[in-house]
Amino acid sequence: MEYNIFPAIGEIYYMDNNEVWVDKFNHQQSNRFKIRVPSSKTNKSKLLAMEFMLADSWHKAIPIKINDTIIKSEQIRCFGSLRYACTLFLTGKLDVIIYDHLAKNYDSDDLIKLIVTRAGGVINNISSNINVICAPSIRISV
Repeated sequence: MEYNIFPAIGEIYYMDNNEVWVDKFNHQQSNRFKIRVPSSKTNKSKLLAMEFMLADSWHKAIPIKINDTIIKSEQIRCFGSLRYACTLFLTGKLDVIIYDHLAKNYDSDDLIKLIVTRAGGVINNISSNINVICAPSIRISV
């Protein structure tokens, strides 16, 4: 039986500069994961992903800061799938993912942690139920 844990890994669709882009990957290629290398002067251009439920309630009530810069709503992308957001993070399209690890029972949570840390990312807990996935040099605060 074959498991397709990350179905979007071969073809990534994303928006950048008001255009839709598609990245295609060769599954035979090794080391294709790359996280963004953050620069402290580009906090205004960092992209953050949140789940729909968090974006509707949590972000409106609590401002999110990346390296002490408040994130504007146009820098936030919402996904219904943590796996897809992780795929975008692992291919360098996102800087940060914020998700509620208690809201859903993620069957692949351990796998996501393994892949993110192997690619050089970190997973931090910023509250009792909120996890953040980002590069090690990014500081998230609320």
